Amino acid sequence: MAATRPARLCKLVMPSTGKRCGSPALRGKPFCYHHAENHRDYARERRLVLRLDHLGHQLNAMDTPELLNFLHQKLTTLAKTYRRFPEVGYTLVHTLDRIEEITSLESRLRQLLQQNQEFAARAQAIPNQFTNIPITHPESIC
Repeated sequence: MAATRPARLCKLVMPSTGKRCGSPALRGKPFCYHHAENHRDYARERRLVLRLDHLGHQLNAMDTPELLNFLHQKLTTLAKTYRRFPEVGYTLVHTLDRIEEITSLESRLRQLLQQNQEFAARAQAIPNQFTNIPITHPESIC
């Protein structure tokens, strides 16, 4: 009689206990009948998490106007998706436009603040010419 090979066991490790599943694996697959679909879902979710993590790093590297432009492009490509909910799409685009206005005002205010700080630094560097002028009363001028 030929020696039989032992059945391969499912490779899934239970997260709660840390032990491996003891069920036999499907032929040519690393997982049992019960865990094969779960593993596909887990792998799909894991790939999605990795893609979103990578996107998060890209978004963090963008400045605000670039981020708004990126989001606006993504929303316009999603037009087919939210045709059933036009209020959502309109609200998002309107909100982005409002944020863009605020961002442009904020950048202008930052420029003005920087100019004001530069002016104040220059004013401190120039000696005050008016401190040496004697004070005269208004009655003596007339």
